[in-house]
Amino acid sequence: MGGKARVIAAAEIGKYFPESKLISNSHSRDSEKPTHAAVIAEELQSAGIPAERIVQEEESIDTYSEIAELLKMIEANKWKNISVVTSDYHIPRAEKLYEHLAEISQQDSDIIAALQYCKDNEIKINFIAAETILPFRSKRYESIITQAKETEEYKKRVEFEAEGVDRIEKGLYQVDLHKPEDKEPR
Repeated sequence: MGGKARVIAAAEIGKYFPESKLISNSHSRDSEKPTHAAVIAEELQSAGIPAERIVQEEESIDTYSEIAELLKMIEANKWKNISVVTSDYHIPRAEKLYEHLAEISQQDSDIIAALQYCKDNEIKINFIAAETILPFRSKRYESIITQAKETEEYKKRVEFEAEGVDRIEKGLYQVDLHKPEDKEPR
């Protein structure tokens, strides 16, 4: 559904922009397993991205916290040109979360400061669909993407994402504002 495609697309972008940093993100909710950030970093290295260009962000647990943590990193590192590689079906919800981050975060002061930094410095986050990058790597991805979009799982995911956008617009979107270490084991 997109995880591997995102990594391949990010690595491809990284090859075209050799001075760029690539951020692997998401924390595993299972402390017994490697984090998603560590797995993605390893996959990026296997795809030819040097380890020193990969930043592992391990605090996030979902799209909301991925965006929030990214903003904090932008402010801390004074980054200027930011692109997020994700799946095409995910972009509308990710953009809407970014647009409504202040309200959703319940005015979290760190997030508000990072948002203000981005606003003051006219930093825009570009959301890029992995599906638009993959055909540059190999034309065979076009048929793989077409086939994936015809599956019931893909169609359900698109519906789920659209429902998320609708909930954000109506102010009904709920996020878990606790860090993974704050949670009891399931």
